Amino acid sequence: VAAAGGSPAAKKARSFSLAGDPSACSVYVNGLPHDATWAELDAHFSKVGPVTRIKLYRDSDGIPKGDVLITYQKEASVIGAMQLLGGQELRQGWRLQV
Repeated sequence: VAAAGGSPAAKKARSFSLAGDPSACSVYVNGLPHDATWAELDAHFSKVGPVTRIKLYRDSDGIPKGDVLITYQKEASVIGAMQLLGGQELRQGWRLQV
């Protein structure tokens, strides 16, 4: 009879889940204008679900690189972002690559 919780193999299989992994709820985006604001990005990417984190990447001098990591509350929002927001313009002439 296995101890409560099952065998070590079963425990390992159950412990591997992307549901609680923030990277499973994140999408990398580039093609941003360098002066894009947090509020502008939040308004745009919240169209497909609640955004929990926005990480703007900067170079060693602190200048924005034009790419961002958007973290959503739910994994389904990542799919929505890729399908609905990829290729859209954040501003005229700035087409996003999701």
